[in-house]
Amino acid sequence: MTALIGFTVFKEKILSGEKRQTIRKMRQYPVKISEILHLYWKLRTKVCEKLGEGVCNETFMVLISRSTRILKVNMEMTDCEFLTDEEADDLARRDGFRDQWEMRAWLYDKHSDMNSMTMFQVIRW
Repeated sequence: MTALIGFTVFKEKILSGEKRQTIRKMRQYPVKISEILHLYWKLRTKVCEKLGEGVCNETFMVLISRSTRILKVNMEMTDCEFLTDEEADDLARRDGFRDQWEMRAWLYDKHSDMNSMTMFQVIRW
């Protein structure tokens, strides 16, 4: 199995290997561990550029809202835990943001349809 993943921010961090994670709204068919990821800059545009490939080595879900703690849920939905502020900031930094508050603001700006708690998939390669 393979998955196309498009990016519009953090190109330099992806190319340098600093960014090896992405947080995405849940897909109909979520990315699975060992799936090949094809990473693209500005996918489905005239300036589309392949940034590289990776293999998914970890995935889990998070429930994110504007103000409550982030809830981490395993893909089988059998276990969950609230992230500490330090863990939430680490999650955000791995994704290229300064901290969890910058990440939350960006997600809410990008996904205007977000309700009070929205499910995302964290994909790491």
